[in-house]
Amino acid sequence: MTNLLILLTLPEPVRNQYRDRLQARFPELSINLVDHHSKVGPHIAGADALLTFAPMLSSQVLEQASRLKWVQALGTGVDNLTDQAALREDVIVTNVRGIHGAPVSEAAIGAMLALARDLPRAVRSPGERLHRFPEAITELG
Repeated sequence: MTNLLILLTLPEPVRNQYRDRLQARFPELSINLVDHHSKVGPHIAGADALLTFAPMLSSQVLEQASRLKWVQALGTGVDNLTDQAALREDVIVTNVRGIHGAPVSEAAIGAMLALARDLPRAVRSPGERLHRFPEAITELG
């Protein structure tokens, strides 16, 4: 059985969501979850895979990870991970590079369209009309 250790300092509901969704998708995994690198002790020696954000790691985690084969970094950068002296050369490191590309591009295009169409003014305008032309509103109503 493959042992996965999830090391996340995120709020408990978020941590549990990672564990529960992975367990539902991969029922054959044995998953342990800790919220701080100081709590990996009972689990890290038997971990085949580690799921974490690189800044949440400490060198002691990697030193104790004798069976570790794979680290999945949840961030796009791995510089806090791959430059750790305790990371063995045979451990595969992956990240989520590219996951934010489409949403960021869509947000940028949406913002450009909103500014080109003067959306901020359009949003403010109904309130401004009420204050500047109350008699016109009464006549229409």
